[in-house]
Amino acid sequence: MKILTSTLVLLFFAHFSSCFGQTYYSDSTLNEIHQFLIDFKAAIDTGKRKKIKEFIYPTESDRGDIVGKTAEHILNNNENKYGNFSYSSRAYDLILDSFYVHFQPVPDKILKVLLRKDDQRRVLEQFDQNQIAILDVQSAHVILLLGRKEIKLFFWENMNALLDMEKSAFTKQEILSELDNLDTYSFFPDLGHGYCFTAGSRINLYADETRWAIAFEKTGYGNRSGSADLEVNYFGNCLSNLDKAGLNDMFTCNTKYFCVIKGEEFARIETDFELVDPKIKTVTVREMSLKVEHDIEAYRRKKIYPQDYDNPSNLIDFASLVRFLDEEHPELFRASNEELRSCIPSDLPLILSIDEWHHQPYSAFGGIPPSSYETFQLIAEVLISRDAQKWKPTLPANNNWRNWSDAGGL
Repeated sequence: MKILTSTLVLLFFAHFSSCFGQTYYSDSTLNEIHQFLIDFKAAIDTGKRKKIKEFIYPTESDRGDIVGKTAEHILNNNENKYGNFSYSSRAYDLILDSFYVHFQPVPDKILKVLLRKDDQRRVLEQFDQNQIAILDVQSAHVILLLGRKEIKLFFWENMNALLDMEKSAFTKQEILSELDNLDTYSFFPDLGHGYCFTAGSRINLYADETRWAIAFEKTGYGNRSGSADLEVNYFGNCLSNLDKAGLNDMFTCNTKYFCVIKGEEFARIETDFELVDPKIKTVTVREMSLKVEHDIEAYRRKKIYPQDYDNPSNLIDFASLVRFLDEEHPELFRASNEELRSCIPSDLPLILSIDEWHHQPYSAFGGIPPSSYETFQLIAEVLISRDAQKWKPTLPANNNWRNWSDAGGL
């Protein structure tokens, strides 16, 4: 194992978080690494050896000019070269576009190997372990040194091995495994959650050659929050901007919430507990003023049945209002592109949006694993092929809220 040579600018020591013994960098540190890679790419594109060397750690070695060899291989740009210092612009672009999110503090086992060589040890002993960032994908390795004021490329090898993954950078099994392997703050969409009267739902699929993402949407009235909210559950290999959760922020949460009807607006239209005042004409949904329908028969025609308990005047309850409006104005109750892209790269193509599918309950505590039935097997095939025509389900769709009678029941 040799050492990489490149330079990253950091204002402070690298930030990181731990989960189950594995250490990961924070989103802010990964963003700084990404910016470095962008700057380094700009230097490479000049074709000037002196400019390129500025991004490489000046390692002194009895094995030759490390900096010069790295710069030479960069300028040669040979896709057929493997081993130490090997480089090609296509392989580098893969790191820049997606693989950079896999940088992590060097694990103990790899660090011990690196420290065996005197020249490497002299450099690495100047840095804390969390300041030695490694990208370890297949047989490709890149090491960056994250210092107080700058980060440098220490070494890379077998970068062109990434090209072997270009057409199949992820597999069907990897997608299904991520859907199955939930933890305390990783949530699979729960259409029957007792705290939410589910109204609408959707699945959005994104993919390119190396990246994939799934965004599940669920809209409904929260009987604890007192608002109508859009919940988005994210899965994928390229997500960013996810919230930290748990003790000392040791977990990452895959869920974002966006308000559709504010609690203050429900308070304005309320006459009795969660019942709409019959004098109310409109309700504000995402800054849009919508007509409030009070004719109970209009709801029944949609098979929406307002509550019949504690409701002697047959008023419209909040959950029924949200469900009615969701069906009348679905575009206001689904995530905008900006909301969906809050955790998904802006350049990742949308392959397919699904409004009807077969769904089974599942969480970190049990249920039917997504990998075990057709819906998500097909979704994985759509993602790896980037072909929406692969979506040909045979199981009956059941994601409509009418099939989830327990929703909002707590």
